[in-house]
Amino acid sequence: MKRIAAILSLLAVLGGAQYAHAQAVANQFDMCTQFPKQSAAINISTATDTQLVASQANNNIFLCGFFLNQVNGSGSLKFEYGTGTNCATGKTALTGAIFASTVASKVTNTNNTPNLAAGTQLVVPAGNALCALSTGTIQQSGYISYVQAPQVQAASYFDPCNQYQKSSALINFSSATTSEIIAPSAAGQQTYICNIFLEDAGRATTANTTTFEYGTKASTACDTGATALTGPYTGTVTNGDASFIGPAESSGTDLVVPAQKEFCAVTSQSTTVTGWVTYVQR
Repeated sequence: MKRIAAILSLLAVLGGAQYAHAQAVANQFDMCTQFPKQSAAINISTATDTQLVASQANNNIFLCGFFLNQVNGSGSLKFEYGTGTNCATGKTALTGAIFASTVASKVTNTNNTPNLAAGTQLVVPAGNALCALSTGTIQQSGYISYVQAPQVQAASYFDPCNQYQKSSALINFSSATTSEIIAPSAAGQQTYICNIFLEDAGRATTANTTTFEYGTKASTACDTGATALTGPYTGTVTNGDASFIGPAESSGTDLVVPAQKEFCAVTSQSTTVTGWVTYVQR
């Protein structure tokens, strides 16, 4: 009987250890679906290495998604990491080259974030910066969304765009102007842009561009401390170019506006640009 009791006791211990291991595994999670994201602009028009996110000694960079708008021509962009100025030391490719269309009057819109899936797309080791290597002299615009943190074991944080009720705002411009889309958030709160749908009617002989930024208003929208959140998105000069700047079904935050700043759009031509923004202010 003592032997049977000992065996049962051992099995209980082993079973408990297996359960504890299973719990430890289950408590690990994807940083991009749990932590509030940050964002950085892509705005490149030369062949160069460009730092997008600076390194932090003890923090990885988890790239959650990106949107890239490339004007037609000979040019490409790929992501890389390294140390030093613009990742010059220990440069390591994270992706292959993303090429622009060479067809006249076309733009290439690359939306990396899957429509249904969310989560980490690329990981930069701690102590390294995230950079983009561009070729050609075409305009390449967009943004990245990312989390910069150490890998952790407990879901203490979450993405506001996946947890809170959203609001929406209209995009509807017909002139070259800077317009407020979302009013400033309250003190201690940020504006998390969850999704943007943008349609450029493209009726001009020159393609319209739309750039998203934040700032404060002294007399006109974002006229003080304007900071670009994206590069200029380029539409076509023939037919309307409609695209989600972000996933068709939300996978979390795409852009982040600091507290008490308004979210604005800058349009370059007198063509109609319409759409909407979904967002959370917390």
